[in-house]
Amino acid sequence: MTIAVVDTKTDGLNGLCDTVLEIAAALIEVDAEGRIVRVIDYGFARQEPERPILPRISRLTGLNSENLAGNTIPIGTVSRFIDRADAILAHNAGFDRNFCKRLLPDIDHLPCTAIILIT
Repeated sequence: MTIAVVDTKTDGLNGLCDTVLEIAAALIEVDAEGRIVRVIDYGFARQEPERPILPRISRLTGLNSENLAGNTIPIGTVSRFIDRADAILAHNAGFDRNFCKRLLPDIDHLPCTAIILIT
């Protein structure tokens, strides 16, 4: 099975109106027990913000107007990359999924779950 591990960095917390500044994804192959067999591919894309980034967002994400200037997330390329997976996995899936649904509607059919940490 192929899993897309996805993470987003955004300019706010509201998946309905705030925007993705960076999206990262890794395609991993897992065996029947869920163990990682190999990393197939990985990458990230950034996007210049539509509005000034709040200082607290810059502190949290490490992103600012300078390191995002001139960047555009290639929606089709990122959608096709993630669509190679059978499912999506994210640390905070509820948060990331809301942003991804707006940014990448072509991958909305993929099941999405959160990482569960067992200590």
